[in-house]
Amino acid sequence: MSEPFQNTSIGFLEPSDLESNGDSTLITISKNNPDTLYLLMTYANWCGPCKMTKPAYAELSRFLDKEKLTKIRLLAINTTGVLESEKNWGSIAKDKLGVTAYPTISVVQGGKVIGKHEHSRDMAGFLKTLLKHSDKHPHGAKLESYKPPQ
Repeated sequence: MSEPFQNTSIGFLEPSDLESNGDSTLITISKNNPDTLYLLMTYANWCGPCKMTKPAYAELSRFLDKEKLTKIRLLAINTTGVLESEKNWGSIAKDKLGVTAYPTISVVQGGKVIGKHEHSRDMAGFLKTLLKHSDKHPHGAKLESYKPPQ
């Protein structure tokens, strides 16, 4: 059995299996989906900035669903683990992703971590990050068309 993670610094392979939103569903992000752009948030339940970020992350998710932007996926990993069975996994994910602060938001595509989110943790900031990495992406034009609700 191979290690579930390798070096995930920018330019290296991403984790092979990721838990999404604490529901114990494993989501595979692999080289088999080179056109899919992933925004991956690692967070901790006790983290105040993480809690403040979640509404904007949810808004972005609703926008992607509404616009049927299926080649852009949002993932979230609770690296602190709520269940005993998750605790070791969360620690491994945190170490392998190089998480030093919460939340840490990475951009993954084509089997590699290609960037880190460096903008505000709101809808506009997330869109800036996605646009920066979507110049050749099939959904890039639709991302540019987003108008925030008035």
